[in-house]
Amino acid sequence: MDAWIAIGLAYLATRRAMPALGASAAVLRLRAQPEYRTLRPELQQGLDRIADELARKGIPIQIVPRTGGARTWAQQAAEYAKGRTVKSPVGPYTVSKPLGATVTNAPPGQSPHTTLGDDGKPLSAAVDVFFGDWERPRDKNQNDQDDWLELELAAGNTGLETLARAGDYGHIQLPNWRALPQPKTLG
Repeated sequence: MDAWIAIGLAYLATRRAMPALGASAAVLRLRAQPEYRTLRPELQQGLDRIADELARKGIPIQIVPRTGGARTWAQQAAEYAKGRTVKSPVGPYTVSKPLGATVTNAPPGQSPHTTLGDDGKPLSAAVDVFFGDWERPRDKNQNDQDDWLELELAAGNTGLETLARAGDYGHIQLPNWRALPQPKTLG
C-alpha cells in the first residue's frame, strides 16, 4: 500500500509542475522567459490574456530581455542614464541629442519596474514587450491596424494601461502601481 501512496504523491508532484491546462503556446513562450517570473501575479494574468488575444490575431509578443521585468535600483538608474549621460542604443543621434534618445523618464524609486513584493524583493508592476522588432508603424498580420495599437487595445481589455500615447509603445503596467512599495535606497 505504501508503494501506491508514493506513486500517487509522485504523480501529484508532476501535475503541480506542469503548466495550467489550456495555456496557449504564446502564453507558454512568455512564461518560459526569466523576466516573466519577476512580474507581479496580477500583471502575469493580464499579460497571459494579452498574449492569447494577440496570438489569435497572428501577433506574437515577447518580453524585452534583461530589462523588461523587475529592475533593481541600480538597473533603473542605468536605464534612466541612457540618452542623458550615457550613449543610448536607441533613437537618433543629433546635434541637440548627441547621446541619443532617452530610454525612460522614470528615475530610480519612481518606476513601476522597481516595485517590491510582500517579501521586499523586486516584483515588477510593469512589463516591456515587443514583437521581436521595434518597427513602427507595424502591421505584420496585414489587417490594416497597427500592431502597436492592437497591443494597446488588448492591454486596455485586460484592465492594464500602456504608455503608448507617451511614445513608450511596449510598456504595460498595473494602473495602481503608485500605491505599491518602492525601494527607498540603492539596492
